[in-house]
Amino acid sequence: MHQAGHTHEKSYSKSARSVGEVMGKYHPHGDQALYQTMVRMAQDFSLRYPLIDGQGNFGSIDGDPPAAMRYTESRLDRMSSHMLDDINKDTIDMVANFDDSETEPTVLPSRLPNLLLNGSDGIAVGMATKIPPHNLNEVAAAIRFHTEKVIEEDRKRSLDKAPKIDALEYMEYLKGPDFPTGATIYGIDGILDMYAPVKVDFTFVQMQKFATIHRASESSSPRFPIKSVKPACSEGLPISSLRRQSRESATLETNPARKVFESSSK
Repeated sequence: MHQAGHTHEKSYSKSARSVGEVMGKYHPHGDQALYQTMVRMAQDFSLRYPLIDGQGNFGSIDGDPPAAMRYTESRLDRMSSHMLDDINKDTIDMVANFDDSETEPTVLPSRLPNLLLNGSDGIAVGMATKIPPHNLNEVAAAIRFHTEKVIEEDRKRSLDKAPKIDALEYMEYLKGPDFPTGATIYGIDGILDMYAPVKVDFTFVQMQKFATIHRASESSSPRFPIKSVKPACSEGLPISSLRRQSRESATLETNPARKVFESSSK
């Protein structure tokens, strides 16, 4: 979108145009995967600082789907310009795309710590991450504090080593997560544990058992599994997770040492 000129000071363009350019030049994935990524970057309830400025129906917090890409329009948000301004200044490495017809950056020359601002949530092989979003002003204050601390320590010791700063010192500036939909956090112990370096022990457990809970009514509300789970809770079953499969059913994960609970709409 940056190369095509779909920036925040320009007019909107069809989302399908940007999806096609990305699919043809950089990522040979399906158009729906690319469009859903664009949609999420435009939702102010998904990202603390949206990177795409969307015009049209880009979905809702209640789970309503976005309009098709041929209907919506988009352009880069003003925030994105701070992540791409230096991309043509030889500040990063460029590599060939999938067919060697274009070049693409290995990383973005971002002036903003987007990983802290918008967070990240994902899984990989043997590992997972869940970083919450943060407030831009608080992150900037923490970075300034860290920079001043580094300069101060270098003047004292003349050593090229990062200073040891306690997590509580950072929390004087970075109070905690800042979610796009707002939240009230009670207590700071959990926040401190998240920021402080910890040693993690891994424990492997056997595969859990599953049960299917069907919709108990004809309502098409996306929140129907919550109502259906209540009978399971009354049975005293140790429910560990609930995953929605469709509008008709959801998968209930229980402790393997207990009997699997089954419920249907019959």
